[in-house]
Amino acid sequence: MLAQAHKLPQQARRRVGEMDNLIAAALTIAGALFYGFIGVSAMARPRRLLRAFDLIAESAGARNEVRAVYGGLPLALSGALLMSLWLLAEARSVLVTVGFLTLAMAAARLASALIDRAFGASPRLWTMLELAVAAALLWGGALR
Repeated sequence: MLAQAHKLPQQARRRVGEMDNLIAAALTIAGALFYGFIGVSAMARPRRLLRAFDLIAESAGARNEVRAVYGGLPLALSGALLMSLWLLAEARSVLVTVGFLTLAMAAARLASALIDRAFGASPRLWTMLELAVAAALLWGGALR
């Protein structure tokens, strides 16, 4: 009987660990989808992506730049997040790094709003999304 009582906390700890891993995986996938959506959107429709920020990408060179920066980089981040689901030893580092990168983007948007004394609808929306994704990734990293 005493031996079974000793096993119960161990089993409970194992279940909590399994739940933490499941939550961390879900948060990782959410971040990967966020960055994957940005990357695919930029690759497919670079003009449309920039139009939301009152920017114009009329030349082939401008569209190339949008695809490289707004397409390639988010796709790489999405890929890194997805790979961290299998490379568990690196998962915490990947989640925390991408989480802080995402947080820095939101902070830069807020700083820009303060400097320019203007905060349009698109930057506000993206700031909120970035803050949510950053929180999710940092939480996921803490669970790993």
